[in-house]
Amino acid sequence: MKTPDTDLLWSPDPATAARSNISGFIRWLGDTRGLSFPDYAALWRWSTTDLPAFWSAVWQYYGLDEVSTYDQVLADPAMPGARWFTGARVNFAERCLAHPSAQPPATRPALVSVSEGGAPVETSWSELRCQAAAFSATLRDLGVGPGDCVAGYLPNISETVVALLATAAVGAVWTVCSPDFGTPSVLARLRQARPAVLVAADGYRHGGRQHDRREEIADIVDGLPTLRHLVTVSRLRPGGSVTWSRREDVTEHEWAASATADARLEFADVPFDHPLWILWSSGTTGVPKGIVHSHGGIVVELLKALGLGADLRPDDRYLFITSTSWMVWNFLVAGLLHGSTVVLYDGSPAFPDANGAWRVAQRTGATMVGVGAGYLVADEKAGARPGADLGLGAIRSVLQTGSSLPPSTWRWARHPVRTCRTGVKQLRHLLVGAMDLSFENLLIPSSSGQRLIAYTAEPGSPSEAALRLLGSVTAPEAEGTSATV
Repeated sequence: MKTPDTDLLWSPDPATAARSNISGFIRWLGDTRGLSFPDYAALWRWSTTDLPAFWSAVWQYYGLDEVSTYDQVLADPAMPGARWFTGARVNFAERCLAHPSAQPPATRPALVSVSEGGAPVETSWSELRCQAAAFSATLRDLGVGPGDCVAGYLPNISETVVALLATAAVGAVWTVCSPDFGTPSVLARLRQARPAVLVAADGYRHGGRQHDRREEIADIVDGLPTLRHLVTVSRLRPGGSVTWSRREDVTEHEWAASATADARLEFADVPFDHPLWILWSSGTTGVPKGIVHSHGGIVVELLKALGLGADLRPDDRYLFITSTSWMVWNFLVAGLLHGSTVVLYDGSPAFPDANGAWRVAQRTGATMVGVGAGYLVADEKAGARPGADLGLGAIRSVLQTGSSLPPSTWRWARHPVRTCRTGVKQLRHLLVGAMDLSFENLLIPSSSGQRLIAYTAEPGSPSEAALRLLGSVTAPEAEGTSATV
């Protein structure tokens, strides 16, 4: 039994469905592997029951078979410690800078950076490669390589992306804390990571104010006994010559000199499971826990998640409102894997008013916009009408994450965001807290039609119980619990 379509907010026409990435993937599966799927539910079941076949298909579909061979897709399924793509060698930074649409003579920018009150600044693909090459050469000169950690205390700016790519290029491990974190919170994380290098910005902009963090940086440096080098990024006070560290055994380097020299772009040849970065738990139940992701795992997962799940394309301008401490920042930067232009915003989404994030989208020509649930709820309560007040015609998809949305906010986002002056086609819920949910892709035609949001969960699972809190729930006999909002 299916939930009635009484609350259907949008359904794609056949041409739109056929243009989606996942429809292309289904056609490719038919052409190359002789597989046929009548709808998204059948594809999803296959992807979760035949793991080696699905992930080998993702590997081949995104061209990784031309990058590296492998021995087995899933050599050991035991958890924890499952072993994927044994024998493969993949470098995340190399894949980010290798997309065909990013090669010369690429005309679209790799990055568009915006700060509160500032004009958008574009970084070309060529400039991004040159800066990553220069800073990776600096890191090698400082003795950084596999086994070392480079940490950031940085806002959502282009230098942060370059530092990540350079760290990955040399095979070191990256981790970052947003500069709105206080010193104790930063040290609770970075002391565990034991960085040799810290890249830090003098401050950030939020809510119409500049926040100087140089004193906090000095305290952080004091609290990291493994630190040997501090790379300073002058955001608020460019050209300053003030010493940022009190430690004589820590050498300071200016970013401007560390990321501009001519250098050859080289990538460490690392195995699939080589550590790429450390993310952190919230720390609400004790000391923050480090979460390590690998080069290969992140490459295949975010090719799949962004390409097949979010329908991200090379011609997209991809904006996600986030700080660098939220995993969504990593999800944003991975847009480079698809050759997309990544839009970075350093500021408050509610500045100068409730339409702040939408103003950034308008100014940058963003086509895919990601926001947290809290922002959409706040906009709804404020009576904001960004679609009527701003020119959002470039937007084709809105991604929402962080927590589940109330039904009223789904409707608000569909109508006040999408008016006759906008081109918003889809509103997608990417992540629902920690619930293990799949969602019926908006662009896949099926015999029962399409729903804007349709979650499914196996009978008796924790996700099924969670879905019963979402409303409009039925319990199909064979397919588990589903909810449409």
